[in-house]
Amino acid sequence: MTTKIIENKIPNKTLSQGMIVFHLIIVTLLFILAYLFLKDDFLTIKLYIKDIKKGKLLFIGLFFIVTIISIVAHELIHGYFFAKYNHSGWKTVKFGFNKELLSPYATCQEPVKVKHFRIIAIMPTIILGIIPLLISLLLNHNLLLFFYASFMIISGIGDMLVLWFIRKLDANHFIIDHPDALGYFTIHNYHADNLPKIQKFFKSLNIKQQTIEKSGTKKLLIIFFISVLTVFVIKEIMRRF
Repeated sequence: MTTKIIENKIPNKTLSQGMIVFHLIIVTLLFILAYLFLKDDFLTIKLYIKDIKKGKLLFIGLFFIVTIISIVAHELIHGYFFAKYNHSGWKTVKFGFNKELLSPYATCQEPVKVKHFRIIAIMPTIILGIIPLLISLLLNHNLLLFFYASFMIISGIGDMLVLWFIRKLDANHFIIDHPDALGYFTIHNYHADNLPKIQKFFKSLNIKQQTIEKSGTKKLLIIFFISVLTVFVIKEIMRRF
């Protein structure tokens, strides 16, 4: 049977709307969890602020180090599961850095099954975000750990959005990242022997991998301010009640 490659692009407008909606939902849920489980612990923020003032440079330095390590770890986790679920292992896993969004990325130049792609997409958020979040809420009510986990969950919203866009795909179909646009290719009747032909097809498109429009940074800033505004509005509503 002939291998078929079908392109699926996500319109920029749809992506932007999805990012805003997902940010609003996730930030709202995190705020509600913090209010329900850590309301009394927020009194300790003043102590944290005092500690920051005493060792400002050290705190800022540690914050950036932990943030950078976590961002790199996020992409390494993607890469590990890409390598786990494709036929060629690490050979077709590629890492890069997006200059527009100032962020590293991981991608795979080989199709994987949709059910595996879902695992690949969500595992960094589970390992670096959801698990630390549960620990902070259920075990020791660690406020700093909660903030860290929240940051990592918000960082994974792009991956959650990808899961939403591919939610209707057959779990056993094959999928590969779109190298030029926001989207993906579905590969029908795929076999590992067809990989060279598929890679040749992508090279023939003569496109740059993981190219993202220059307005990406502007959109992220807008989403950030919307998230902050959402927290403020929810806080005011809860205060009135």
